[in-house]
Amino acid sequence: SNNDGLVRVTYNNREGEERILRARTVLVTVPLGVLKASDNDDYTDFRFVPQLPRWKRRAISSVGFGILNKCILYWDTPQRRWWPENEAVVTLLTDEDDDAGFWTTYFNDRELGNGGHYILTGWIGGDSARWSEDNQSNEQILQTVLRNLRRMFGGQVPEPTSYIITKWGQDPYALGSYSFAKSSTRDDLDDLREQLFEPVADRRIYFSGEATDDFYGTAVGAYRSGRRAARLIIDQLQQ
Repeated sequence: SNNDGLVRVTYNNREGEERILRARTVLVTVPLGVLKASDNDDYTDFRFVPQLPRWKRRAISSVGFGILNKCILYWDTPQRRWWPENEAVVTLLTDEDDDAGFWTTYFNDRELGNGGHYILTGWIGGDSARWSEDNQSNEQILQTVLRNLRRMFGGQVPEPTSYIITKWGQDPYALGSYSFAKSSTRDDLDDLREQLFEPVADRRIYFSGEATDDFYGTAVGAYRSGRRAARLIIDQLQQ
């Protein structure tokens, strides 16, 4: 922020040219992973000048932020020979701990109301998701997913027509997926999330996002926090 009471946002446009915006208020909605990185001197993609207050930085560092990735598989032909009809969620129970939770849980999106399309969504989280991002190509992930599906439904499971794999930890605009609780008590966590939400710079810089809401880890939480922040900004501008 400047001495003129305005917040200055400096950014590079698509041509790489530096631009500056000035505003009475700014709403920061970047993911918690980016806020965490902004406190690192080696990270230059996003930062606050001057630094955020110590209490705000403590809240940012104290709330966890992890990875939850998906492998979304689509088949354009009927799969009735092996498809898990009437099952919304299917999970492979493995013999070894090492591969438990490693692309073993799948949502049957056809059963969850997607218009009848043959889509399965595989999930992976935590340390397993981090390892998969760092060590597996998309093709290797696909083969791991198909191997697990064939362990459940037999060798007739075909290659999908198309697929999408997320790698949120490698996305420079996210650096992770969702926040999670690191604090020991619910009251501590609620206090930290409220501190994440609190505005700074004499109520000129506001914050929202799933990490600031008590319904964290969801798009609903992100939406609710945005509406809450917008109401505060409107009240502030009308004073």
